[in-house]
This record gives sequence, C-alpha cells and structure tokens, in this order.
Amino acid sequence: MTNCTPNWVGCTWVLHIAPDPAENRQPGPPFTPWARPAMVTVHAEQPRFPGPARRGALAMSALSSPTRLLLTLLTATLIATAFPTAALAVDTPAWRRPHDYYATDAESRHLLTMVEGHHLQQGTDKMARGEYGYAKQDFDFILRYFPNDPKALLLMGELAVKTGKPQDATHYFETAIKMFPDRAPTHTVYGVFLHRTGKLKQAIIQYKESLKLDPGSAETNYDLGLAYLTLRDYALANQHAHAAYRLGYPLPGLREKLQRAGKWEPITPITTDSHPPHP
Repeated sequence: MTNCTPNWVGCTWVLHIAPDPAENRQPGPPFTPWARPAMVTVHAEQPRFPGPARRGALAMSALSSPTRLLLTLLTATLIATAFPTAALAVDTPAWRRPHDYYATDAESRHLLTMVEGHHLQQGTDKMARGEYGYAKQDFDFILRYFPNDPKALLLMGELAVKTGKPQDATHYFETAIKMFPDRAPTHTVYGVFLHRTGKLKQAIIQYKESLKLDPGSAETNYDLGLAYLTLRDYALANQHAHAAYRLGYPLPGLREKLQRAGKWEPITPITTDSHPPHP
C-alpha cells in the first residue's frame, strides 16, 4: 500500500503480505517464517507535487510465500533507488560510518585494527596472485570505513595501475580529500599516484597542498623533488632534496639522480672566515 499526503515532501510505502491460508490448514506449530505476515516500510523524500493523495495496492496472493517475500524486498529496494534523495528509515550505526584514519579515539583505533587486520594483507596477497577483483574488494572494504587510509589508497592506486585502469582509483583519492581535506598525508599519497600515472603537474599541486598543511614532511619534500627532477627543473629539485635530507629523509636516491645528471648543488656551509672583518 502506498500512502502519500498531498503537497508533502515525503511518502511512506507499506507493503503488507498476508499469510497463505493453505500453508496453515493442518494443526500443529505456528506459522513458519515464510507464512507469517511481512511488512516492509520505506521512507523516501521526493519533490513536491500537487494533486490528491496517491494510493495503490499490491496483490500477490497467487504466489508462494517465499516468492512474495522476495518480491516485497525487491519492490522496496526499487522504490528506494527510484528517488535520488531516498533515505531509509534506519539510522546508520556510528561504527558503520566513515572514520578518519588519523583519529585517536579508542573506538576508531580498534575498528581500524579490525578492518586492516582482516583485509589489508589479504588484499595485498590476492593482488600478488593476480586476483585483482578480489583484491579490490578488500581495499574497497577498508576505504569504506576509513576513506583516507594511506596504505589502502596506495594499494588501490597500485592495483589500478596494474590493471591498466588508473581512473578506477581516482575517485577513492578524491573522496578521501573531500571528506578529510586537512590531512596532509592524503594529498601526498594522491600526488604519488598521479606521479606514477604520468600526471606530474597535478601531482605537484597535491604535493604543494600537503606541504602547506605540513611543511616539515621529509617524505613530501622528497617526492616533490623527484617530480621536479622529472620535469628537469633542477633548481627546485635541489631545493626540495636539501629540505628532505635536512629533515632526516634516509634514502639517497634523489641526490644520486641529481649527481648523475650533473645537477647536484651541495650547500656550502657559511663560516666566520667567509665574512670580511669589521673595520
């Protein structure tokens, strides 16, 4: 049954399936679950429309109870998806909602341990075996709970590159930044993904955004230096290389690449002897 009030933004669909009398002819225990009445209620928002209330009835008495129940659930699903602004009348538990990977509360840390523990290594192993579809399911599961999980984002990006479909990973990075724009590492890992897919200018934008949020990141300075080196902007490559090493970055790769290109510019330390004496 459909129940809508005129000029009211919101409708309630109630589908009521009565038991089949033929299923309860013999004495014995109560109705089985299939024979009991089933009612599904879906609340949805829709645009205002003038006119009288619209009512309808659904009759499926000729079908068996399992079939009727299945059709009930399918109908409820179709009704909900027919309206883009549909909202089921069931509150989503807090633990099912997206969490910030960098949150420090006990609940978030426990949930992160559970989610990564069951899906991170498993997804990595599946990707190594070439089971790309199953690997994506694991990484997607993590990112539904923690959209800005840097490990899952990088793995999703690696998977997209392996399958030759880098566009499949883009929306995961963009969703993470949209939901948690002030987390510098998210911009960095997005930059790494863009860098790997050859989008250097876009990668540099993300690296710079990350450094605005966290200027002291040795990792991001190193990655930005690599991007400038690829573009043959040796001055900026040196600048960020020195920043990365000054901040303690351990890998010598960027410095060695600049040295092989003959573009490494070591910083000359300033001593008191380099200044003329005061008169």
